Amino acid sequence: MPEQIPEQIQNISFTTWDTLVVLVVLAVVIAYSFTIGKDYVTTIIIALYMAAAGITFAPLLASLTLDVDLEPHSIKIILLIALFLITLWIISHNGY
Repeated sequence: MPEQIPEQIQNISFTTWDTLVVLVVLAVVIAYSFTIGKDYVTTIIIALYMAAAGITFAPLLASLTLDVDLEPHSIKIILLIALFLITLWIISHNGY
């Protein structure tokens, strides 16, 4: 039986750094949502969906060229964060 333990540990393929990072981020998100309350979580989720829709369905943002040496995915992530923060500020300051 002790000979099978290292073999079973080697067969576990889902324990990678990516999985660990995703689990830590999920744990932080859940803990953060408990601390800020359900009303503000709803506002954050709505702002995130609106920002994601803006990035996904806006052809102008896809053709945007900046004089920055970044990957296209990095520019999309930066624009997503910017749109998320702008949308969150607008929604939270208009009484929602």
